[in-house]
Amino acid sequence: MDINSTDTTEARYLASDQAQGDFHVFLPREKKHRYDIDHREGLFYIRSNKDAKNFQILTAPESDPSPRTGKSLFHTQSDVLVQGVNLFKDFGVVLEKI
Repeated sequence: MDINSTDTTEARYLASDQAQGDFHVFLPREKKHRYDIDHREGLFYIRSNKDAKNFQILTAPESDPSPRTGKSLFHTQSDVLVQGVNLFKDFGVVLEKI
């Protein structure tokens, strides 16, 4: 579940094996920080504009998805907009706009 405003985002998630559980806040809202998340095989994939004007893709383990554990998935270019990532079973495709 995503909560959006013009320049701020908050995502909440729920494990599929705990359908009656409570949603967890992925990252609390922070002024001028927009992000979205996806998940595959124990990793969260985070598209974030934190320290990246045109966004970046980070990965963080399911066990500790905090920003300090995030690792950059690839080197971004400052003049290329990272629009998202599509995850498949054995690979992912990064969507960029030049």
